[in-house]
Amino acid sequence: MSTAMQVRRAESARDMLDIFAIRRAVFNGEQGISLDREIDDTDFASGTIHFLGEDASGAIAVGRISPPHIGIPADISAMFPGIARDTLLGKLGRFAVLSSARGCGNGKELVRGAERLALNSWVRSAGNVSLLLQVAAQVPVIGFYQKLGYRLVTSRDPYLDAGIEHRDLVKLVEPQASVVQFPGRWL
Repeated sequence: MSTAMQVRRAESARDMLDIFAIRRAVFNGEQGISLDREIDDTDFASGTIHFLGEDASGAIAVGRISPPHIGIPADISAMFPGIARDTLLGKLGRFAVLSSARGCGNGKELVRGAERLALNSWVRSAGNVSLLLQVAAQVPVIGFYQKLGYRLVTSRDPYLDAGIEHRDLVKLVEPQASVVQFPGRWL
C-alpha cells in the first residue's frame, strides 16, 4: 500500500526538472508526442502554475494551470444559466501520472488539487467570484473527468492535438468547494 499523494505548487528549478521528466515519460515516451509539441509557450508564461503530486517515493504526477482570463465564451455560458459573463476562466492541462502510480486514485487527487490551487491563487485575490475550469481531454479519458464533475462542451467538435483526439470539458468551481482535506495536506 502506497502512502497518500500530496499536491503542491512547484517552487524550484528541481521541481520543474521533475515536472518535465514526468511529462517526457508520459507524453513523449508512452504516447509518442514530440517534445517540441509537448513543451510550449504556456509552460513559461507569466501566471502559469505548475504543480506536482508526490508520495513517499517523490514526484509521481504533474499538471499545470494556464493563466486565467475574465469572460467566458457564449457556448460555455449557455451551459451555466445565470453565470456572470465576467466569471474567471482557467485552463487545466498537462496532467500526467507515472504508469506505476496509476489506478489508485492519484489522478483524481491531482485534478482536485489543481482545482484547489486555482481557487486559492485566483478567486481569493479577485474577490468572492466563481471560477470556470476548462480541460482539453484526450477522448479515452473523458469519462474520468465527467466523474469529477466536468461537463462535455457538446457545441464543440472533437479536434486533434498532437495527433490525439481531444474534447473540451468544463466545470464551475465555487470558493466553498476548496475547503476539502485530502490525506496529509490542505491546499
